[in-house]
Amino acid sequence: MGVQSPDFNTSYVVKPAIRSFYEGRGLGMNQMQIKACDDVEKGRNGLLVSPTGSGKTFALSVPFMSMISDALPLEQGIGLIWITPLKALSTDIFNALSEVGSHFSPPLRVALRHGDLSAAEKQKMTAKPPHVLVITPESLHIMLSTRKGEQLFRQVKGVVVDEWHELMGSKRGVQTTLALSYLKSICRNIQVWGVSASIGNTNQAMEVLLYGFKKGVLRTYKGNKKIAIKAVYPEEMQWYPAAGHHGLRMSKGLKQVLDTSGTCLVFTNTRSQSELWYGKLLEDFPALAGQMAIHHGSLGKEIRSWVEWALHQRWLKVVVCTSSLDLGVDFRPVDTVVQVGSPKGVARFVQRAGRSGHAPGEVSTIWFLPTHSLEVIELVALKEAVKHGQMEHRIAPVLCYDVLSQWMVTLACGPGFLPSVLFQMVKNTYAFHLLEEEAYYEVLRFVVHGGNSFKEYKDYRKVRKDPDGVYRVCDRRVSFRHRMQIGTIYSISGYQVVNMRGKNIGTVEDYFIQKLHIGDCFNLSGKTWQIKKIDDNRVQVAEAPAGSKSITPAWQGGRLSFSSEITRQLQKVLRNIDELRHRYPELQLLDPIIALQKTASALPGGRSLLAEVVHVSSNTHLFVYPFEGRRVNEALAMLVAYRLGKRNPCSFSVSVNDYGFELYTDQHLKVDRKALLDAFSLQDVQHDVSATTNFHELLRKKFEEISTISGMMPKGGADSRVQNKHLRNTSSLIFKVLREFEPDHILLQQAADEVRLHYMEESRMYACMQEIEQNGIDCHILDRFSPFSIPLMAERLRERMSTEQLEDRLNAFLKEIQDFTI
Repeated sequence: MGVQSPDFNTSYVVKPAIRSFYEGRGLGMNQMQIKACDDVEKGRNGLLVSPTGSGKTFALSVPFMSMISDALPLEQGIGLIWITPLKALSTDIFNALSEVGSHFSPPLRVALRHGDLSAAEKQKMTAKPPHVLVITPESLHIMLSTRKGEQLFRQVKGVVVDEWHELMGSKRGVQTTLALSYLKSICRNIQVWGVSASIGNTNQAMEVLLYGFKKGVLRTYKGNKKIAIKAVYPEEMQWYPAAGHHGLRMSKGLKQVLDTSGTCLVFTNTRSQSELWYGKLLEDFPALAGQMAIHHGSLGKEIRSWVEWALHQRWLKVVVCTSSLDLGVDFRPVDTVVQVGSPKGVARFVQRAGRSGHAPGEVSTIWFLPTHSLEVIELVALKEAVKHGQMEHRIAPVLCYDVLSQWMVTLACGPGFLPSVLFQMVKNTYAFHLLEEEAYYEVLRFVVHGGNSFKEYKDYRKVRKDPDGVYRVCDRRVSFRHRMQIGTIYSISGYQVVNMRGKNIGTVEDYFIQKLHIGDCFNLSGKTWQIKKIDDNRVQVAEAPAGSKSITPAWQGGRLSFSSEITRQLQKVLRNIDELRHRYPELQLLDPIIALQKTASALPGGRSLLAEVVHVSSNTHLFVYPFEGRRVNEALAMLVAYRLGKRNPCSFSVSVNDYGFELYTDQHLKVDRKALLDAFSLQDVQHDVSATTNFHELLRKKFEEISTISGMMPKGGADSRVQNKHLRNTSSLIFKVLREFEPDHILLQQAADEVRLHYMEESRMYACMQEIEQNGIDCHILDRFSPFSIPLMAERLRERMSTEQLEDRLNAFLKEIQDFTI
């Protein structure tokens, strides 16, 4: 008898080999896994959406590997490709799939391909291909750029794209779908499946993945995966919100959580925060020495790998980490997860919660530690979103000409391509389904001779047309350089930090090291290091003497912004806070803040936009609370500053957080409701946004990224900091030349589109402005600062003051508010 589900209306019976795999491990098959077996056997494509720890890896790997086993020994070569977004995740998937492969007779060979493999290991894999290949999108493209790539992949029966929700919203997702379209052209009846944990727009996610393939099926997990959300509150709630600057003070509140947990992941949002919290927890709980570790993306690979291994071995009690441990790494020993501060998104919060209770039927427990008072409101917003299953939508990028340029050279390095055939292949992806022939051939001209701007420079002549009409790369040096820079992850160049024995500790960015000198100390990997030597690309350090004064690095691009779902839920909570405070008692902790805010001004989050104008001496402070996330708020702040400055010429200092923004000027500026309505008008908005200095700087940075991905500016090597610095200067020069002499260049236009659509989140910004036009602005002219304005004051003052000075200034504002409301 096969395993059947009472809710599964089909005569399908699970194969004995598959049934024995689950039974041999003491596992029962859930409905999702049974349906997946049926789908794979019938040749369907699809998307499997299931919470972390529900068995989705086995759901697809077991039936696909059973199919491959049935075809042996007649068919050899790679039968299944499992695409993963992270190396850490790929190692764990490799272990899981190796377990499955060992079940069949003869055992199926599973291999892991990534950039750290030696040339000999790669050649061995090519000579004797595995049955199952676990690989990242970048490594897959590298394999396709070889002359044997087409031969290696002709026998592929299935492709599984893991963590599709993470890839879909980035150019790595575009990379993945281009590779899928190519594999479809060389393989017979290839099946494609995506695996996703937390995503709102599941139907669109499936459309993006399977565009150009036959219609797929959407499979979701019907089991009851429970998430227990708890909170850590300070002994005495700080009644004023100070933007998280005092969050470390709450570290002792974790004592009970850590004491009662076996293994605990403490998530922070940035690498700097992880370093700070690791040091603080070690200071507060010295007994954790030797049982606690730190994990983030700027640490050396050896350190990160050891932490992951030690977690599996149950050697560690606490790991302080960032999003580097967000994705499906199967850490079964993890009992508890702690989220320090706002997770900025519902899906991210659920994903992190799923690191605990990582098995079907187990409860995932996550503790939320609010680092300032307003994050208590975020906790309620998260509870509401999780309760109703509200997740963020992922927006798939389109018309990424830089990725198309890279893809053309990749194929030209490998099998070569005919332009007309490649055009149709590219059009069969969601990212390029709107691609026009004129734009396609402009990109082709760019990879052949550099286009109009670079046709006189031989370094841009990468691809040649053979007499038979096939476009190929004939220069081995071009092929080598191209394979070295395949990928769409753009990172700022930095310094490698090594100890006195040359062991790699991690990396820090240029601007951080440039502020330091020999003998200065900084924190990295949970330790304090003293600089001994700085050369072109390395910082040599030794452990600093006890008690040394040190600073913590900051890495650019680390700050997250509120997702659209979080902002929607937050606004909903604020509008209904009087009603919800009875359902969620934690909101009653904020009663003093809410009462003072209502007395001093009004509570933000209503239908009309709240704005506060405070005149102090001859200075003017304008506070606006859109609650739309840091990126949208920053775009709105720059737009309003530009428009107000046109009416009354002046200079503004700008501070921004996820709740709102402050414009500060040392002039007495008359700002009223009418002036603000004009400043938020949708009329000529695109022109005015493009005229702001902020837009120009974002455009320059985005062009640097796009020019690197496209191959216009080649990446430097791992230890080519001087070269990278030179390249950045060259990129800035090219940017200026193109803006002046070829402003309609396709990559320049792409940069402008990406700044508007992705960084500034133009659609959200316009929707916010439309609501303002419809519902108006609630403008208050105040004599004192309101409680909600203090986080924005802290953001602006933090850059100029030490922590102690900032505390004194905030306490002075606090006293003013108390005096004002008594």
